[in-house]
Amino acid sequence: MENETNPEVIPAIPNEDASGDPLDKLFSESPEKVLEEAKKFRGIAHRLGEKPPKEIIKEVPVIVEKPKESPYLTKEDFYRSNTKKARVLLDQEVQDNFDEIAKLAVSRRGQETPEDIAEDYKDAFVVWKFRKGDSKENPAADLATTGVRSPSGGAPKEAPKKEEEDPRFRIPTPPTEWYPKPSK
Repeated sequence: MENETNPEVIPAIPNEDASGDPLDKLFSESPEKVLEEAKKFRGIAHRLGEKPPKEIIKEVPVIVEKPKESPYLTKEDFYRSNTKKARVLLDQEVQDNFDEIAKLAVSRRGQETPEDIAEDYKDAFVVWKFRKGDSKENPAADLATTGVRSPSGGAPKEAPKKEEEDPRFRIPTPPTEWYPKPSK
């Protein structure tokens, strides 16, 4: 209804014969002239190798909210602080490659103390060093558990003794052999 009352608004009438060209949708005081001009410039742009934009993207300003100032320490800030403290506890080689090792670090012990975080980064360093492949020694040697010892203190085992025959499991004997033979 507003279109009928406002003479400046020109309704867009879809053309039945349209080729699907977005320039066919232009309407103006002299649509044929504007359409010819636009197609001419687009043809020139195609010949020069310029690609027309598929769609005009209207840039929307991104509003980034600043975190509200709070007198309380957030959990993320606490963990970030512990990670910085843990970084100081690590060896120099781990500190030098910290960004690469951080990708492999898994929080198995938690993030409540810097010592726990440092242990997780040491484990990640072993994995990183193994994947890097330049180490000749076994980097997981200090993480490996010791072998299981027998309860006797590791004494060598004796050869198993041959068991005596159990009288219950002998080969059956005939009744003539059940009794002792009379002596002469």
